[in-house]
Amino acid sequence: MKRYVDLKLRPSSESELPSMIEEARRAGFSAVGVVSPSSDLPEFRGIDLVPVAEVEGLRRPRGRYAYVSAVPRDLSEARSLSKARWVDALVLPAPRKTILLDSPTARFLNMRRSLVEIRLSDLLSVPPAQLSESLRILRLELSVARKYGVPLVLTSGASSPVDVMQPIVLASLASSLLGIPWHSAVASLSDIPAMVLSGELRLSKRGVLREA
Repeated sequence: MKRYVDLKLRPSSESELPSMIEEARRAGFSAVGVVSPSSDLPEFRGIDLVPVAEVEGLRRPRGRYAYVSAVPRDLSEARSLSKARWVDALVLPAPRKTILLDSPTARFLNMRRSLVEIRLSDLLSVPPAQLSESLRILRLELSVARKYGVPLVLTSGASSPVDVMQPIVLASLASSLLGIPWHSAVASLSDIPAMVLSGELRLSKRGVLREA
């Protein structure tokens, strides 16, 4: 049986968290990552909660987190983040009109054993007039990531209970909008984020850093 993991819930307020966690549990997730200023999270029956961090640009977070993702503002910043030891994943946001993942960036991500992340809530909030261009850019970037062996993790990026969806629905969105093969979309919501939470990703990154 698949263990589904949503590595990124972004509650708009602390009061939203309990209902978001309950929705995620009912949707079929075994674990969720919660973006929170505190690494101390409450316990909920039937689902694991882990502290995660999302930062804008090169600002390194303080505290201990199971997963740290960074949102670049331009290609130069993306290249710098791809070399950063503390970054687990580079977020590819939408909407936008510029490339954030090119061959040099993907090569560095591969060397650092880092991932790329797509928040599916981004795609659902893109204005219709910008959706086609945003999808074109993301598909191009995903082809570059595949070429260089950079794993993809899909997250909901949910900010309220209504944004929380079943993992199968999220996989279907990724497959239909981004052209991701079904088995790859499912793995990006199960096997790959589970690897992150197991600590395997951090261990492999340490091995790379010792060799560097």
